[in-house]
Formats: sequence, C-alpha cells, structure tokens
Amino acid sequence: MKSPKPSLWLGMAAILLLASCATTAGAGSAPAAPMAGGIDPSALVDPGAAIIMRADRAILGRLLPVFLSKEQAEALAPLEKGLKVAAVALLHREGGSAAPGLPAFEAAFVGDFPVLRVKLALAFNKDWRLRKGTWTNARLGLGLAFPRKDLIVLASGSPEALIGRLKAGRPGPFPPSLGELSDRQLACWIPDPFGRLGLALLGERLEIPSDGILIAANLEEGGYSAALAFQMRDAEAARVYRPAARLAWFALSRFLLPGEAGLASPRFELQGKAIVARDIAISESGLSGALEKLGMAGN
Repeated sequence: MKSPKPSLWLGMAAILLLASCATTAGAGSAPAAPMAGGIDPSALVDPGAAIIMRADRAILGRLLPVFLSKEQAEALAPLEKGLKVAAVALLHREGGSAAPGLPAFEAAFVGDFPVLRVKLALAFNKDWRLRKGTWTNARLGLGLAFPRKDLIVLASGSPEALIGRLKAGRPGPFPPSLGELSDRQLACWIPDPFGRLGLALLGERLEIPSDGILIAANLEEGGYSAALAFQMRDAEAARVYRPAARLAWFALSRFLLPGEAGLASPRFELQGKAIVARDIAISESGLSGALEKLGMAGN
C-alpha cells in the first residue's frame, strides 16, 4: 500500500530518533482510557481540523506502519512504550504552516516520557532551536513543546495554539452523548463530513445537517470491532436523514473499505441525535487503509 505524505509522523519520528537511546518508566501493558493524567489530548488539537484521531498505545503501534517505514517505526519504540494516549489532527491546508508538499497537523501525546533526556538531545542537535519554551526545526517546519512532564505537543509550525487550549481547559470534540463509543481504543472524529470530505471522496458537497462522523474501534482477534455514528444537529434531523446516512455509508465504505465483507449494509439505529451502527467487523489492514485514505482526502 502506498503511504500518504508523511506529515505528523515525520515530526514524531524526529523526536523519537533523538530519544531512541532513552528508557521509559512506568509503562504498563494494558491500554489506557482516553483521559490520562487528567488530560484528554483531543481537547488540545484544532477542533476545526479535517480529521481528529485519538488512540491508545496498542492501536497507535499497529497503525504506525501505515505512515512510517520499518526503520522509522522501530525508532518510535521508546515513545510507544511510554505513551498512554495520543491525539492527532490533520488540518485543512489553510489551517497551519507546513513544510512544502506536506499537510499541516497538530498532535498531543500523553505518557511517561524521558523529557529531560529528550530536551538534552534536542539541545545538542543543530537543527533544533529553543525560544521562549518552544523548540523549532526550520528545516522540517516543526515546533514542539513540553507543557507538562507527561505531555508533548507537536505541530507543523508553532505548537502555541495547543498550549493555549491546554490553559483554556476546553472539552474535546467527541460528543458526550457518544461517550460509550468514543471511549474505545480508537476514536476518529470527522467534522463537517458532508462538506469538504464529501467533495474529496464523492465529488460533491452534500447538504446534510451533520456535526460530524465518529468512527470508533476496539481491537479483537483478527482485526477490529468498530462502530459508526453520524451525529446530526438534532433528533428530528437524525430521524429524517437516517436513509441518507445509510446511502452515504454505502458510498464511503466502497471507497474506504473495498473488499470488506458485510460493510455495505450494517443496521443503523437512532440514538438521540445520532444514527449509529455497531458490531462492524473490520480487518486490521482494512482499517489502516481507511485511515490512510481519510488522511489523504482531508488535505
């Protein structure tokens, strides 16, 4: 599978290559909840991004090969062991400063990191410069900061916006009414799904009153058990547009998940303002491929 442009993972690799000789402490084997250390990392990234993904260590580790070479993935091992939960947002092209040819992104990582050792490695690397608490790499077009000892924020450009959201204490993008889904090991939120994403994937903008699409999944033997929710503006819109959501999923699934049996016709049920389908079995390669295509379509 051809990988998309290496945006956010290039920045992650840059940090980890510097810290690859460091050891991390306190990393357990069980996946973490979306809230770790009192921080929901999805609350720190741009709420208007094209795609926002929150994942625990177990899921993120499986998805890295989609975006990284084998050598880069191996270099990420120190952060993967210390990581509890991460959030990554792919921005619209006008949403941030990126290196030429690369999409803009923001990311927040929560875990037990060897921060002092990473800072020391940055200080001895001529490509990184420290100014007012922010490390920047002009060659890569990246900026990173350590607002807390258990938090790393990274962006293509300046990470100051993430630090500002941390201070503001705003909630994350996932609707509280869908908490039982977004608390899964992987939660992917796509704002304005029938606008920009509809144009990219389907070739036309669909005027459907939806706040976003939630794709949530847990690991299971042989792949993932996933759920899909179209969050509408109100319960009446959910009732009226349930047939349209079913048709939209039929089109999206053919593009995102070709060859996955049984995905074209899951059972959609009303749940307040949401139209929800559960118990969707997706292979590991299928979900990785879908996220890769979403990342490419959102930019």
